[in-house]
Amino acid sequence: MNYKDILEFIRTKVEEKRKIREMHNRLLVSIDKRKICNKKTDIVIDGYPRSGNSYCVHLVEMQNPNLSISHHTHLPNNIKLAILLKKPIIVVIRSPQEAILSNLIYSDNDLGKLCDDYLEYYELIFRFRYRVNIVIFEDVIQNEKLLYEAVELETGKKINKETTTAEMEERTRNKHKREMNQSLITIKSGMPSVKRNEVKKKLAPKVKRFLTQRNDVVEIHKKVTDFVNKSKRD
Repeated sequence: MNYKDILEFIRTKVEEKRKIREMHNRLLVSIDKRKICNKKTDIVIDGYPRSGNSYCVHLVEMQNPNLSISHHTHLPNNIKLAILLKKPIIVVIRSPQEAILSNLIYSDNDLGKLCDDYLEYYELIFRFRYRVNIVIFEDVIQNEKLLYEAVELETGKKINKETTTAEMEERTRNKHKREMNQSLITIKSGMPSVKRNEVKKKLAPKVKRFLTQRNDVVEIHKKVTDFVNKSKRD
């Protein structure tokens, strides 16, 4: 390596560190620093809010509690930061009808903003689709081993696959109860409940009608999931 190459290498490393620091500082403005990807992170597991993030993270944590996981930022910048840090990334995607409906109940934001956020998040994911491992939440519900295999592939660490889905759901429900105000669990948590299902049933037609006007949101979901399904076949 000659002198010019050494200088270019140094400049590249300095610029890389500057970008990492800048991205980290941006995230600190809006998110708990404990959730942000850093040098000690083993893997990032994240997605748009209410896309089964808690289910997937808890599933992995139950099987391998020693993994350091960056999760629940729901922010594109955390994915960018993880890429800069060269960390393994798993992104969860759920149908916009279900994810946005659930987020509407949870966040009380307007549908336009929720759709814009969904579009922004998965447009970034599609741009970096060869750098991240994307799992479809509806597939994980049917076969959680798809998630385990993704984690093993990305981290090189073995995952215990013995816990059943029923056991996982019970553990997740108990974890929610410990972490959240009991009065909010029925509606605001991601766990199914009679009251929450009633609210979802009432709001579902509204979300469905709104999405007929947001082909961009429907299309980005199709592009991402088509890519995942094609990758499975290949």
